[in-house]
Amino acid sequence: MVDHPDVQKWLPPLTLEKMTDYLADPRTIAITGDGAGAVFEWSAPGVYECHIFFIPPCRGRRAIAAGRELASIMLNGYNAAMLWGEIKISNRHARWFSRQVGFRSLGVEYRPDEPRELFVLERTS
Repeated sequence: MVDHPDVQKWLPPLTLEKMTDYLADPRTIAITGDGAGAVFEWSAPGVYECHIFFIPPCRGRRAIAAGRELASIMLNGYNAAMLWGEIKISNRHARWFSRQVGFRSLGVEYRPDEPRELFVLERTS
């Protein structure tokens, strides 16, 4: 799924070796479904960086529902306390999507390549 052109245009070039490195870490959790997938990369106990991706026809409301389900699986099924992600300012669709799923913005971090907005979603109970 990560090699799909609609996913690749927003990601740095992912090689098989890079994906293998991500998935070799037993703390990394990968979930895939019908047109949606995610890699949750361990950052600290109970804290995971999110990499969520979709391929057609998983768009719009369907993508939002899938994103909420993926977040729920992590927060409830895997007992994560916090999910986070950094999204390039130019990727306005992903930033909008994050808000629709329930993530909140912690502001913009300015980087040499492009500013990124930091989003977090925390378990409430």
